[in-house]
Amino acid sequence: MQTKEQIQQVKKLLTNQNRKEETILLLDVQSKIPGMEVVSWDELSTYFLEKQDYEKAYFYLEKILEINPYHKNARASMVLLAHDLEKWDDLLMFAMNLNSTDDKIPDLNYYIAKAYYEKRNYSEALEWIRKSPESERETLAFIELWKKILLSVNPNSDLHPILTYIKKMQAKGIQIKEEDVLPTLNPSGKKTIEDIKVGR
Repeated sequence: MQTKEQIQQVKKLLTNQNRKEETILLLDVQSKIPGMEVVSWDELSTYFLEKQDYEKAYFYLEKILEINPYHKNARASMVLLAHDLEKWDDLLMFAMNLNSTDDKIPDLNYYIAKAYYEKRNYSEALEWIRKSPESERETLAFIELWKKILLSVNPNSDLHPILTYIKKMQAKGIQIKEEDVLPTLNPSGKKTIEDIKVGR
């Protein structure tokens, strides 16, 4: 018990002096104390996320989930990291796990759809796009993914349902042109798409 308190005091001192590298070494030591593993790994993962060292952050998040598979922050962070690291199978595993609980994160359906799209399972990706709440459909990333999925399922897909969300984004003041996202809305865009389809 004495060791935990001493480590906490030293950690507080190092944190107050903004000595992050030493704090990380101390957290590594603290992680070897029974009962302090998850707390230490959580702080270590946060540190490495801030430094954008995603592989190390991923390592510590995995360690957290080995001990506590229902740790919401770790599961949510793993979804985001798996997306950034393009680990689509991992993303699906963690996202489906989150989806089956009340611990959902914003844009979870988008991440699931993106993973299925990247794995070329377009029908499943489209299913997750359709399940997405209305409030999450008004982002450029979502609209672009939706368009790609529709065109992957059928190159002649009707893209007009997406137009509604582009208009909503415009109404909110977002600078977005319909023809930039949906080039088939004007004659020259339609011709370009047709030329691409026939290989010109």
